[in-house]
Amino acid sequence: MMAGLAELLEPGLEAIKAAVCASHVVHADETVWRCDGRGGYAWVFLGKDGVLLLCRTTRSGQVAVEALGRFNKDGVLVTDRYSGYRVLDESARQLCFEHLKRDLLKLERKNPDSEECRLFVAAVLPLLREAMALRRTEKERDRYLTRAREIRDEIMARMKKGRCKAVRKYQEIFLNNEQSLFRWVEDPEVPAENNAAERAVRPLAVARKVSHGSQGERGLKTREVLGSVLLTLRLRHGRDAWKVLVAALDKLAADPKTDIVKELFPEYDPDKDAMAGAARPA
Repeated sequence: MMAGLAELLEPGLEAIKAAVCASHVVHADETVWRCDGRGGYAWVFLGKDGVLLLCRTTRSGQVAVEALGRFNKDGVLVTDRYSGYRVLDESARQLCFEHLKRDLLKLERKNPDSEECRLFVAAVLPLLREAMALRRTEKERDRYLTRAREIRDEIMARMKKGRCKAVRKYQEIFLNNEQSLFRWVEDPEVPAENNAAERAVRPLAVARKVSHGSQGERGLKTREVLGSVLLTLRLRHGRDAWKVLVAALDKLAADPKTDIVKELFPEYDPDKDAMAGAARPA
């Protein structure tokens, strides 16, 4: 039944991909998802008006290219530091400060006897936290930009070569990736963290613990289609998502020639390969 439903809804994937690629900010993450016991990954690409789920047997960066090959040239991709996303323009990436914060805390835990580590963490940790909270705490644009630049400068001032090897290794992350770390400084729409993508993959991680993945290629495709369509409908319509889906399926049942894409996503224009944004659900 689920596979049959996915076959009916599969044409909607192009509309979803168009919505994701048109977004100014896209969050991306991936998690393990096996197929018939073989290794594989579920990739999630979350835009303002669409959620694209791709289930693949590889963690290759070509999956990111497949999803974002038509990505908005002014868009920003927010990710962790996984090298697979390097196939895209590095200047279009924003690396996640939440991951950097976790690495910083790990640095202190692994070097409990290092005074330099303790002082370094004490100086940098508040700055990372403030950077991630700034969009929420400072709504006035000019004040946001001023404080964001101050935070950036304070962070980079603390990335001078330390004596401790562990501290130097952490500092090199900032020294080697500066162009991908501070997109949020000049653009308040860009978050400094990738929490949205982590929340999007959490249901997959829970499902994996129960099901251990998909039993075959058909199941893999079914999860990809249903996940993309249902998550996108929920993002665009909130609690009314199920009503939109039921209405579309009712029309399809009454008339097999019904354009299911038009019923699910009436804002999609196939000629322009674009989908207008929906009203934000309450």
